[in-house]
Amino acid sequence: SSGINAEWPLRPGNGDISEDDRNLFSVAYKNVVGQRRSSWRAMCGIEKKLNDTDPKLAQVKSYKEKIEGELNDLCKEVLRILNDLLIPNASESKEKVFYMKMK
Repeated sequence: SSGINAEWPLRPGNGDISEDDRNLFSVAYKNVVGQRRSSWRAMCGIEKKLNDTDPKLAQVKSYKEKIEGELNDLCKEVLRILNDLLIPNASESKEKVFYMKMK
């Protein structure tokens, strides 16, 4: 699965997570989403170069839609983690600002 495993220090009611863990979560999210965004842009570029009769066009569109679905799922999962676990358990303003900026 390409989803984010929210099991490490992110359990409801376990309090704050360390600044290092916050940064790791943010970097992991940015990396996983960045890879898919890059793939999506590549597919868009290929799609523009193909004409409507090219047999590869359907395959490119299908792959682009798959990437869009993965991006959508990843973003929903990160928002769920932020809204359900991280923001409610953040005790410091600095933490809440960090998480709200991620949203």
